[in-house]
Amino acid sequence: MNYISKYNQEVPNWIGNLMAFDSLDDLKINLFRGFSGFSSLPKRLIIIGASPLISDLVDNLIEKNSIIEGIFDQDIKKHGTFFKDIRVRSFNEIGAMELNIPVLLGTHRVTNIFKVLKRLNFQQIWPFPLFSLFDVSFKPHPFYSGILEELFKNREQIIWLFNTLSDEKSKRILDTIVGFRLTFNPALLDEFIDPSPYFPQEIFNFSHEEFLIDGGAYNGDSITIFKSITSDKFKCIVPFEPSISIFKSLEEKFVYDNRIIPINACLFSENTILLFDNTKGRASAISKSNGNKCQAFDIDSLPYADEITFIKLNIEGAEPDALLGAAIALKKNQPKLACAVYHRPDHLWYLAKIIKSINPNYKLYLRQHDGGIIETVLYAK
Repeated sequence: MNYISKYNQEVPNWIGNLMAFDSLDDLKINLFRGFSGFSSLPKRLIIIGASPLISDLVDNLIEKNSIIEGIFDQDIKKHGTFFKDIRVRSFNEIGAMELNIPVLLGTHRVTNIFKVLKRLNFQQIWPFPLFSLFDVSFKPHPFYSGILEELFKNREQIIWLFNTLSDEKSKRILDTIVGFRLTFNPALLDEFIDPSPYFPQEIFNFSHEEFLIDGGAYNGDSITIFKSITSDKFKCIVPFEPSISIFKSLEEKFVYDNRIIPINACLFSENTILLFDNTKGRASAISKSNGNKCQAFDIDSLPYADEITFIKLNIEGAEPDALLGAAIALKKNQPKLACAVYHRPDHLWYLAKIIKSINPNYKLYLRQHDGGIIETVLYAK
């Protein structure tokens, strides 16, 4: 308990538990204690999610002689298709399977599926990142790479973030996120999930003069939310999207509105040319060796940098670089910020450190917008 004694504020349940662990091995033992059947690789397995997310994992399991008894997916477009030469079935059919067969959750969105499987009395439900923690031959997904190691070695940073967050709700959410990362139990997150990300009106006030930089605009879903919240009264939106195919649909979607100026580029710490690999779904990211060439800009170099009132960043792990590339704007004008902090385990506290180091006047808030590792957003104003 010596970790806690250096801080004036008492920490809550899950963060307190983290501080009490003596070693990284203890964290792993504690995690697997919640999955009692996971003592060896399964001989039989049911899979939820016919996704590229778990393609390599399933190949590895098959090579290790695991038998896939069925693959189920909620996406109707996948029903009747084949994944690893196995026909994909509707998730509604899973109740016909034997309840003692372990179920592998091949998705980041685990909360609702977890509830259904529990109601059906499946005995063993295993999130896919368990496998890389159990056996190093399974490559971890970037969102989970070193997740327990980062928790253990950065305990003081988590305490710092807890004491720095500006409202009680943020502190409770941080504690619950730590609990999820220690246990992989999605039920912990239930009470905090807000399905509308990026522009929480409980944190921000919006005027008709908003100038939004939308980093990682994807298909414009966040722009649609922003237009609704502002009653379609705003100054300008500049969406950045590096994927060529997605950018085309984004451009077409808002071609009628000259206030929206899409740019096919990345946001980064400097103006340069990068490689962007968009073949890996949610693991798509700037790459050192693979992908298409992508123009990258730092926000401070943009001709309208002084007009920016809001910066949203969900850019697959490049958020720290983009913040550093906006340091002048953050110091000078203190625009509102919404930053995804789940693409790497240490981003939960590291992005907060960057923001406060650039401008200590920022107030920080944390919100959770989906069940599982994804959609944790840090807000600053």
